[in-house]
Amino acid sequence: RVAAVLEKARAFTDAAGLTPAQSAIVPVILGSAQAALGAQAALEAQGLLAMAIRPPTVPKGTARLRLTFSAAHDSADIARLAAAVRGL
Repeated sequence: RVAAVLEKARAFTDAAGLTPAQSAIVPVILGSAQAALGAQAALEAQGLLAMAIRPPTVPKGTARLRLTFSAAHDSADIARLAAAVRGL
């Protein structure tokens, strides 16, 4: 199961054009807190859960979405999320 989770995270990063995932938790760095909150809202409007992480939790200028993958995520959902993130 552990290997499957990393495979799913890497399938997402490959499809989204991001650096290959190193774990089940994938950051999508957006820079400003406003950008991260806007991206979270945009994804939520599409039925996708992504948490905006902002200062002071992360350094200023590195606000991000934190995406967490599990063995239960199916390929279609991962592809949908990747397409939505590419469109941000």
